[in-house]
Amino acid sequence: MRPTPIIIYFVPISSWPYPETPAKPARREEPTPRTGRLRLALQRGVAAQIYIDGFYVGMVDDDSGELTLDAGPHHVELRADGYESLEVDVQVPADRPITFRGTLKPAAAAPTPAPQVARAPDVPPPSTIYAIPGCYVGNVLPGKVHLPPGCDERSAIAFEPRP
Repeated sequence: MRPTPIIIYFVPISSWPYPETPAKPARREEPTPRTGRLRLALQRGVAAQIYIDGFYVGMVDDDSGELTLDAGPHHVELRADGYESLEVDVQVPADRPITFRGTLKPAAAAPTPAPQVARAPDVPPPSTIYAIPGCYVGNVLPGKVHLPPGCDERSAIAFEPRP
């Protein structure tokens, strides 16, 4: 008699006859934003405003002039009353703080305008004033103007200018 052949089947555990379970997606961690620190050092006594990339962020005196910014390029502007604005482009690294040292220059004083001497208005020379009570007052002879009815030019009074 012949021996019966033995057949061995290898069945993987993870698939047949069971459906394959989907692998869990790897947990993706959001990259933490890379930030850096920028220190601003200016001369004492100057209360400068800080603008980063066109936006006001505070005063140099706030937080000792130290800012936390995204790593990368930034445009820094420092403004103070009575001083010229100072603008600089900086590259903020993520691994170490950097310090910007600057001096704001006093603004050029506006030239003081020469005092204007008040000029006397053109005043006509003194002249004789004529008056007819209740009828006319002027510096033209009553006979040379049209008088209202009932006015008598012979009753005119002349007031001579004083020397």
